[in-house]
Amino acid sequence: MADNRIKNIALITVIAWSVLQCGHELIGHGLATILVGGTPIAVDAMYFHHDLSEVSYAGVKIVQASGSLFNILFAFSCLLVLKFKPTLRYWARAFLWISTMINLMQSGSYIAFGRFIHDGMDWAKIIADLEPYALWATLQVLLGISLIVFAMYVGKRYQAEFFGQTHRSGYLSVLATTTIISTLSSFIIPTDDRFMMVMGGIGNGFTFLFPLLILAFWKSEQNEMEPITAPNLSIPWKVAALIFILFYLGFMSPGISF
Repeated sequence: MADNRIKNIALITVIAWSVLQCGHELIGHGLATILVGGTPIAVDAMYFHHDLSEVSYAGVKIVQASGSLFNILFAFSCLLVLKFKPTLRYWARAFLWISTMINLMQSGSYIAFGRFIHDGMDWAKIIADLEPYALWATLQVLLGISLIVFAMYVGKRYQAEFFGQTHRSGYLSVLATTTIISTLSSFIIPTDDRFMMVMGGIGNGFTFLFPLLILAFWKSEQNEMEPITAPNLSIPWKVAALIFILFYLGFMSPGISF
């Protein structure tokens, strides 16, 4: 039963991660580009390419922040439904829980630590010309860390319902799934520097979600509880996982031109 639960968690994570990445680029950066008057050019699983030459200073900042803002808004939307709709079916609630955690962790890590990785990352560019720089940089790190800490709180809050005694293998299943598909995507995305792209894929799917590893080895009384009995994952969920991974790897990763 535990092994079946872990496999199903992996399939749910495939959907959640695909929504996180595709939503970040297409809905976040893409919709913002259109709304501020920019021109969409192309998108892949790591970048949204656009022309912002005629866009205002504020508009450029909005586009740069919009990918992470999508992830944050989506995470809190999932959390609200999770909290106020307790009658939802088990795997729908699991999807909402996992989506909340990984969207907050990924966006939090990106905001807090992205500028230490490369000065071309969105949140490095957002504060690059703001003064006083030290204050903005500090606020940025604090915001990112706050999102990560809250994501870990949400993980612990609902852990017993979904993982119980299988908490370690459950979190590791989520982390392994995001790492594998993010790395696979990095081998497909068009680039002149494959090594750096692959490192980015690993960083995006593993390093930015490192708090999952902490949760996996964080013991508490909750860990001894038996989780709610998980039903078999229905065919529609399995079909959705297949559709999302095919779109993510087969269309988004190679790139879509507009």
